[in-house]
Amino acid sequence: DAQPRTAFHQSRFLDLARTADDAIATLDVTARMADDPHEEHVRLDAGTPSGTVEFVTPLTRFAATRRLEIRVDQVAPDGAVTRGAPFPWDLDTQGNFVSLTPELVLGASSTP
Repeated sequence: DAQPRTAFHQSRFLDLARTADDAIATLDVTARMADDPHEEHVRLDAGTPSGTVEFVTPLTRFAATRRLEIRVDQVAPDGAVTRGAPFPWDLDTQGNFVSLTPELVLGASSTP
């Protein structure tokens, strides 16, 4: 039996928003490959300002869809969560390193 070929993908996130906004204690990042329900999570805070998510997908799916869907939830020092709106990240044009700038994170906020 031939095993299906798989592709390994890794994306790294760097928190530049939390350090610029004292109202944010933690960023909870959820990422998934487009058209795939599997999600990976990473939490970024003062002790861990960067993190990595990893995906193993069938090679045919990875070759066809090289785009992440990312959501960043902001957690305030008092524990209140502001849920972020999902946004696309094209791996071919934007790369595997995602700088979570204040504009990107605060601009994607949806509901408190």
